[in-house]
Amino acid sequence: MRERIPPGLVRCKSCGGFSGTTFEKYLAPNPNVFDDTTYDPERQVTALCRCHGPLCRSCGVNRTHRPMSGHYYEDINMVLHVPAFAAGRLCDSCASRQQLDNLRTTQASLGPQDKAVHIPCELRPGESSRHGNIIHVFQLDSTRMVSITAMVVMPTYASLVSGVPDPDSDAELILQARKRAKGLWGDRPAHVIVPEYEYAIEGQRTYLRMPPWEYCAWLESGPIKGSVKKSSQLVVIWFGQRNGYVALLDFVEQSLRSLPWEKLAGGCDP
Repeated sequence: MRERIPPGLVRCKSCGGFSGTTFEKYLAPNPNVFDDTTYDPERQVTALCRCHGPLCRSCGVNRTHRPMSGHYYEDINMVLHVPAFAAGRLCDSCASRQQLDNLRTTQASLGPQDKAVHIPCELRPGESSRHGNIIHVFQLDSTRMVSITAMVVMPTYASLVSGVPDPDSDAELILQARKRAKGLWGDRPAHVIVPEYEYAIEGQRTYLRMPPWEYCAWLESGPIKGSVKKSSQLVVIWFGQRNGYVALLDFVEQSLRSLPWEKLAGGCDP
């Protein structure tokens, strides 16, 4: 957690978000935009908290981010743009329930070979996220053996109600994926593999988007050299498209085999 908030932004006492105006030089650059020629350190950036937004169209109780505004994320020190098509989006609570419903539908549609794989990801509030079983064990390029303890698979743009994705909304999706993993499995070392964007065509519009599926795996392995902990762990989030002829666990192994475990993982005790 950052100890210093950019000057000009004030935390709301009601929702805990931030409102105010600051300058780009106090914010982190967007990691999904390389060599940003529009960056101006003296440009003013305005953020609004949820209290300025509309009520959730589902529950009618919680508020969502105001469309065509900016929202400050303290964890990454960025103000992300809330697009116009965000109007009508669900609040975090309703969106989480919808995502779990989509996840159950996805699991029900897996092929026979994949259905035999137990994916312990449908957790209810208060339920333990540790199931005590191992889904799969494989070897990294470094020859280290790692095990998949739990895993989540869901559509990347399950929460996109309308419109097309953009770099800001994609950055928010990645942030939500990290928060979702933390909510499922606790505060563990996490790594997001930078997605490879692909072109998509809708009518006369051509745009870039992330691969259609979001994968999140909780991995465990033996101790890291020099650590006093008896084992190590890492949560990995990545986006991809699995060929229908490739088994789910084979695809996971291919995607994660090159992980630099010693640099990314954290020590833990069983």
